[in-house]
Amino acid sequence: MKGFRLLAALSLLISGSEALSSQERDAFVLAPGQARLTVGASYLWADARLSDAAGLAAGLDGRLTADRFRSLVPLQEGLSAFFEATANVPSASPVDPADLTAGDLSLDLAGNYRVVPITFGVGLLPGVELSATIPVYRSERLIRRVTLEGANVGINPYTTELRAQLEEIAPGGAAIGSSVLVPTAGSPLGRELQERVIALTGRALALPGAPVGTAGKFLPQLPTRYSIGEWQPGDLEVEARLELSRSFQAGLFPDRGSEGINHRLTLLAAARFPTGRETALADGIGLKPDVGGIGAGGGAIADVFLRELWVSAGAQIRTLGLKELMIVVPDDPQAAITGSGTRSYSTDAEVWLTPRFRIEDEVAVAVTLASELWLGGRGALTGVDLDDSTATRHSIGGSLRFSDIQPPQESRRIAIEANAGFRTSVFGSGGAPDTNVVFVQLSLMRRVWGGR
Repeated sequence: MKGFRLLAALSLLISGSEALSSQERDAFVLAPGQARLTVGASYLWADARLSDAAGLAAGLDGRLTADRFRSLVPLQEGLSAFFEATANVPSASPVDPADLTAGDLSLDLAGNYRVVPITFGVGLLPGVELSATIPVYRSERLIRRVTLEGANVGINPYTTELRAQLEEIAPGGAAIGSSVLVPTAGSPLGRELQERVIALTGRALALPGAPVGTAGKFLPQLPTRYSIGEWQPGDLEVEARLELSRSFQAGLFPDRGSEGINHRLTLLAAARFPTGRETALADGIGLKPDVGGIGAGGGAIADVFLRELWVSAGAQIRTLGLKELMIVVPDDPQAAITGSGTRSYSTDAEVWLTPRFRIEDEVAVAVTLASELWLGGRGALTGVDLDDSTATRHSIGGSLRFSDIQPPQESRRIAIEANAGFRTSVFGSGGAPDTNVVFVQLSLMRRVWGGR
């Protein structure tokens, strides 16, 4: 059951809203009667983790014993019963079925997902904006390297014959003979099994000579090397903005010639609704947004302006409530078995600082510094309690922005805003993925009531 715990922790940590939060943010609030449609596109990829130089597959690889690789459980139980029942054989030697292993698994995993968020916002009252965002996303996973070494079990090519031969000798014989994996002929467990069968029946017992992982004999339960999911809807998020303070006339920013320091301060409140679906990767292993949970959050953004310099700083926190977990693990000889359960809550928080320099009235370049924190929350998966998991990540990025929504829109012309940028991880802790994100964003804004 330890494998379920590791896989669940991995899945919870590599899920998240990284691609959405990478979009550029400021404290601007639509005026009453103004509407804005925004379409973005983000591409996030990772192939490593930030702490201890661990790979993205940390927690999936390691030694495959029965406590992590459940396909060995029936074989281990059958061997235990068989050896206990035949312990009085004169030539019997003590062996431990717990020594069964399918080998040391090593994976080099890379993953990405693409997100297209679509947002519609409208100014309702002076200083009050309401918006709704629905993303669609697609995940892709590539296992670049798989190695499996040190196994003492092989693929059983004699299932019918072994079962018929062993079930007549002692309890556990039927389970051994029916197992897809059995001890190899050269392993201590395999030799002891063969010697006891010969001592009791006088007949030889045929076992595979090559363990899994050699001569192309890989486990059929291992993840496929490549998997790509279909486009899936994400969770609907509704956000309200309340402008608390502003020292200049309505608009995106004050005139470049304005003297002194200007500012704008806005509060955020958001609710999230579980409209999304989990990605359909072949075995559930890979990068994907965290979808399917109801939640709420809030924060604040402040803008400070000094001539051509425009600095945005913000903080935001979000808590997701009860969520159904669906983690797929290598388990069944013919198909992966799905582990299911619930997570009671999870929390993520972010603070960021974005200084911009306005090259022209419509054009600005920016650098963004961001720090993120995840608290994985409590839950249970296939009867195993999941402990709190914590991770942090610190990132840097840059962007280029164009906007012609200044001066304030009193007419009904369509204003355009566009930006493009990137964000990359620098350091972190707790096994957070070492992510890289590129994004583009296009907004169309128009007054739909009031004005001229």
